[in-house]
Amino acid sequence: MSNFVIITYRVFAILIILMPLVINLTVKGGITASLIYAPTLTIIALLIAVYLDGRVVAAIHHSTSRFAHHTLNHQRIRKVKPPLLARFKDSQCCFK
Repeated sequence: MSNFVIITYRVFAILIILMPLVINLTVKGGITASLIYAPTLTIIALLIAVYLDGRVVAAIHHSTSRFAHHTLNHQRIRKVKPPLLARFKDSQCCFK
């Protein structure tokens, strides 16, 4: 399931990143739009997509590792130490 989410996000990210270049090819514009605006918008979209990709992957790995850690905690039986005063009383002769 997590691989499906990552692949779907990356496909949509590629489409959004390529959108300024496709618009530049279909719409007649000046040299300024072709040499400055289209590459700049593409680079900005790329940086945003890379940042969001890192966040998506981290969130998915965090949720899956948290789920695995949660199931492991229920399987372990922890030995709980008695309070400090109770341990102190057991070791001293005059408090018995």
